Amino acid sequence: MSIATECRRESYEAVKQEAKTRRGQILITLKEHDGPMTASEIAQLWEEEGKIPFYDRNKVSPRLRELYLSGKVTQVGKKKCPVTGKTVTMWALKE
Repeated sequence: MSIATECRRESYEAVKQEAKTRRGQILITLKEHDGPMTASEIAQLWEEEGKIPFYDRNKVSPRLRELYLSGKVTQVGKKKCPVTGKTVTMWALKE
């Protein structure tokens, strides 16, 4: 096994439980929020609530994709994100 493969496996094992927790937190956040949210909005909210120590969109974005692929959230449009100023996907719980 190559060093790169070993490193990827170790990294995956290290974040596997955190990813599961983050997916659950995203579902709760979307359920409690009034309307769709962007990944950046979720990350900003989590920072304000102390769920993450600093703004980090990468704590949210990969988990949203996983939730999308599993059919738990859906893409409901796009908008200019108030956090980043970029046009981004809006996410909501799938009904």
